[in-house]
Amino acid sequence: MPHEAPKIEEGNGHDSGTGGKVRLLTLAHLDGRTASAKLVRDLIAAFESDLGGSSRLTEGVRQLVQRAAVLGAFIEDCETRWISGREFETAQYLAAINVQRRVLATIGLERRAGDVVPCLADYLASKHGDNLSPAGTSSEGR
Repeated sequence: MPHEAPKIEEGNGHDSGTGGKVRLLTLAHLDGRTASAKLVRDLIAAFESDLGGSSRLTEGVRQLVQRAAVLGAFIEDCETRWISGREFETAQYLAAINVQRRVLATIGLERRAGDVVPCLADYLASKHGDNLSPAGTSSEGR
């Protein structure tokens, strides 16, 4: 772990100096520079985009998106281990695939439109016919 990253104490999750106060960890406690952390962030962004953008998600869906992304990173790690000839837990891998599939089915696997306003090029193409190139010449014969 890089020296700049905060040290996460191991143990039972209780703060030893304050009489049993539970200290919960979040993804924000981790060093975000690792390949796994970057993959999770990229998957979260992709899932949010597929669902129409972060601003359109409920907190429940955000939680499911995070779970699906973490599972995706775990699954990819298992696949990489297998392809490179290293050992991995087949049962955990298959269980993670099944759970991720169910989470993705719950939030919706299809892409949802985020912006309903067409871009100018699409609008002009719909008004002037789809067989014209952007320069206004026929695209036939190319």
